[in-house]
Amino acid sequence: EDVGWAVHVLDASEIDASLLRKSEPYTMNWLGEDATIRLLDILLQKYAVAHVYIDALGDNDTYKHKLLAIFPTLSSDTVTVENQADAKYSVVSAASIFAKTTRDLVQANCPALVNTGCWQGRVEGVPPGSGYPADEGTKDWLSALIHSVEGFPPYIRHSWKNIRRLLHAKGLQKF
Repeated sequence: EDVGWAVHVLDASEIDASLLRKSEPYTMNWLGEDATIRLLDILLQKYAVAHVYIDALGDNDTYKHKLLAIFPTLSSDTVTVENQADAKYSVVSAASIFAKTTRDLVQANCPALVNTGCWQGRVEGVPPGSGYPADEGTKDWLSALIHSVEGFPPYIRHSWKNIRRLLHAKGLQKF
């Protein structure tokens, strides 16, 4: 059997535009659902899919019915939407690994992305940490990156609470 994989990376500006909009803010779960739908659309146009397994981002039944309405070639028997599906199904575990590996690659390249303009050299020698909000390495890297006038580069999610706190502490932006 053929096996393949695809990842849809949500960039910081796409996330910020959704989460910070004044009218009807979007949630991270909805962004994740939309990304999954985009990937499924591509997949189903090219391949005959025997079964779809999805790690739920919200209410399982609501999301499953949404998918069945969007993709009429799928049936209730060929779609599994469950919380913690990565712990139950090896194919979802593999997808989780691909997603985390992609995130790690993006994270590893982040210092090169921010080493331009007024941020040049600000994070030199400071490891970026894991990217998780509670990680001290991530907090240290963000504290080193912030510019007293420009704040953070566009590659950084301004909707993230850590960023909003740092910007507020520097008097750069109020949310």
